[in-house]
Amino acid sequence: MKLATENANNLLSKNPEIAKAAARAVVEQRDFETFCEICNKSEFIFDFIKDKITNNLLEAVSGTNCENLLLFTTCYCADFEDFVVGALVKFAREELTDALLEIFKDGTEDQKVYCAAYFSRILDPLALDYLKAGAVSEFLPLKTNCAKALYAFGDRELYNAAIEKLNESDELEALKAVEFLAAYGDPETFDPIYKFMKKTPYAAYVALDLLSFKNFEELLEADKRNAALNIFDAILNGYPEILPLHSILYADVKGFLRTLAEGTVSPHEAKLILKAKMKFDLIAGSENYTFDLDKATKSEVGEIVNLLEALPINLYVEALEAEFERDDEDVIDLFEIAAELGLEQYAPLISQKIKASNYPALICEGVKALKELGKLDLASEDELAARLGEDPNLTALLRSYFSM
Repeated sequence: MKLATENANNLLSKNPEIAKAAARAVVEQRDFETFCEICNKSEFIFDFIKDKITNNLLEAVSGTNCENLLLFTTCYCADFEDFVVGALVKFAREELTDALLEIFKDGTEDQKVYCAAYFSRILDPLALDYLKAGAVSEFLPLKTNCAKALYAFGDRELYNAAIEKLNESDELEALKAVEFLAAYGDPETFDPIYKFMKKTPYAAYVALDLLSFKNFEELLEADKRNAALNIFDAILNGYPEILPLHSILYADVKGFLRTLAEGTVSPHEAKLILKAKMKFDLIAGSENYTFDLDKATKSEVGEIVNLLEALPINLYVEALEAEFERDDEDVIDLFEIAAELGLEQYAPLISQKIKASNYPALICEGVKALKELGKLDLASEDELAARLGEDPNLTALLRSYFSM
């Protein structure tokens, strides 16, 4: 890869002496152009090379040149935040802290992100008002770093307000509160956010935030298996249209599926494995979902598909029957699984569920599944339409399945 400056190219050099000399030049000569270049191209640089660049740059900083890094704060890059902030913290002194307070007051959002990270480690109370202002920013890196810093200070004002918002009717404000609380990082917040996840239509997003407290392995170790399953279910519901597919790496979807498959699978776990198969067969089978994926994500999708192909799917299909005994809200996704995987043996159970329910969404989804399975003869159009109430749109949708 060819970069725009000589120092930038030398930072990537395999020759350690050339790379270290370039790092010294960047710091000592305040080579802002090179710093911006590696920031702008960071997504194309391998992680191990970025680590080497960071280490070389940190090594080049001293007590006499550390103030040069203040210029670099105008270009924010998460990949090189550890360099800028780590060096400033290492050589922190009153004059440097005062300069960063001034930047935090009047600087750009990029600068304020670095400042927030600095004051999460240098706990100067004069930064608190700036941190509280940044914590409600629409700029996620600033909001995140300010929330982390407020936790480090032990300041609970915005934390308490965010907890209250989880119980309010404004879903978008509640989601902003979840973002703040996830960044704040107090372990005690897991339970109220989990409770919110179970009632919000934005559960997929909230589920990913919950993994910032404990990943799936840690949830299982903490005896929170049921929570892990529900979080995984919510994340699966987000694919492929809602959540970005690269989040499968962050969530470690493959690892959790492998963990489930290694033990005795419960009916709920069987449903999740089959849902994952349905989802990832769809993703892998359509270029609409895979054409612009990065190499790592595309490879992970393929490995998940291969893992699921190697599992004893028929055993999971047999275990699925008990899931039809759950409440209406928990059964709807079974209809889609049965339809997508062609599980005709479950058509009678689908028919029984919709005949016994007055839940409009379940009735419509059940009829849709029966149609896809070629089993519409197990449903009565007029009887079901009469139980949908007076909503003309739902009635029209249901009758469309019988007429098409």
